[in-house]
Amino acid sequence: MFYIGKVEYDGAASLLFKGIPKLPESSNWANGLAIAMLASLVAIPFFGLNGMIAAIAMFVTNTVYHQKFNKQTEATMPGVQYIARMLAIAEELGNMEIPQLDKYYLSFFRKCVNKCGIIKKKAGGLGGSGDPIGILEYIKILFLTEDRAFIRSIKYIEEFAPVLRVLYRKLGELDALMSMASYRRGLRRMCKPVFVEEPKYFKVENITHPLLPKGVANSLEMTGGNVVITGSNMSGKSTFLRALSTGAVMAQTFYTVCADYYEASFFNILTSISPSDDLMEGKSYYMAEAEALLRMVQVLEEDRTSLLMIDEIFRGTNPIERVAAASALLSYLARHNTMVIVATHDIEITQKVADQYTSYHFSENVTKESLSFDYKLKPGVLRVPNGIRILEYLGYPEEITEEAFRETGYVGLKAPEEETTTTQEDDSNE
Repeated sequence: MFYIGKVEYDGAASLLFKGIPKLPESSNWANGLAIAMLASLVAIPFFGLNGMIAAIAMFVTNTVYHQKFNKQTEATMPGVQYIARMLAIAEELGNMEIPQLDKYYLSFFRKCVNKCGIIKKKAGGLGGSGDPIGILEYIKILFLTEDRAFIRSIKYIEEFAPVLRVLYRKLGELDALMSMASYRRGLRRMCKPVFVEEPKYFKVENITHPLLPKGVANSLEMTGGNVVITGSNMSGKSTFLRALSTGAVMAQTFYTVCADYYEASFFNILTSISPSDDLMEGKSYYMAEAEALLRMVQVLEEDRTSLLMIDEIFRGTNPIERVAAASALLSYLARHNTMVIVATHDIEITQKVADQYTSYHFSENVTKESLSFDYKLKPGVLRVPNGIRILEYLGYPEEITEEAFRETGYVGLKAPEEETTTTQEDDSNE
């Protein structure tokens, strides 16, 4: 939490959940050495030089002891200090009057502080005195103040470990709730999800990706079916899949969705979006993708619907095998307890699974002078891909683009949006 502070490794979890490390055997000498130091100082007025020599000897002894003890316990010290801070903030929170939090959190914090407050008292001063001159540090070394406080703190932490473990969890829960509440307040678009008992239902209205506060919103409704999305690069397919999968995860964990409305079954959510090769493991892009898709197949559960998001299925292999393997896998998934949303460039895949998957697409407006995207999901298959048109826009030689158009057979074809515009112009001319 804010009051405790964020550190890379606090050590408290290790102390509370993995066990308290054994104190060094020299810990039994700390009280005796402190008493001996005090006795040597008291002896100076009575024994003069001999008392002074004894005091110096004890100071050297305690200094050496302090240095060695610190080295032996330095790994455990941060955890003890963190637990002391936990108790300090628990005391502060327990004094607040927040009725909504009192039953599950604040009342427990008060009881915990009453029972374990001795740890805060003993360990609260560990790790520095705040003395700019350093006189207090020498006094601490003389009487082994911090060493003895650390030893006592460890013993109390071991005694009250069950209570401290609950405190650790409750502070973590409250921290997470505060973070989520703060996040919710900053959202421009947010709704609370509605969960239904129907096993295969998914509906979102005007959903956006949480990292794109000004992103274009889209809607989708699926009732027991599957969806295949086509579109060119940069048209919005991958971002839409990420928005849907992130929204589903946030709905089932934080009860928050960046949408106007979310209603769905409770899913087992799996994704295969942007897998990457691994040079160190000698793993290609296609191998990483194939393994990710295999994990989906292996974890399918018949008693709970799996919501599967797949981007550019089998992109890493040749077109003939990609279409064949993708069609076979998508048909297999559709026959099980799943709801699949897959994005692809391959129109052939949409044709092969047309009886099991509803088609949608993203499109863009590309000319030699301009490139624009509306990022809106539209029904149906993308009729005319625009990959070669984008090459035209980027300035590829006409010799390349014209030959590419001839090879594809797309010469003279127009996207549905362009056909509509042309027809309207013709009607007006008549």
